Amino acid sequence: MKQSLGWTFSGYITGAFQMPDGSQSINDIESSFVVIDESRVEELEQILRNFKAKTTQAAIYLEIQRNVDIRFV
Repeated sequence: MKQSLGWTFSGYITGAFQMPDGSQSINDIESSFVVIDESRVEELEQILRNFKAKTTQAAIYLEIQRNVDIRFV
């Protein structure tokens, strides 16, 4: 069976991050949802690391939710 892949751009949101020095950084960010097979999680992490290296961001938030029932109908 072919693996499902999908993404959704959910818009611009405001997020806060505590910097290593204790200060707070508040950013307007793009929020997206990506649906991939578990076997591709490391690939996604590497894509995000490569992207982050081209920015001034201290970190990129990645939330992984497993065992979610997603259907493309």
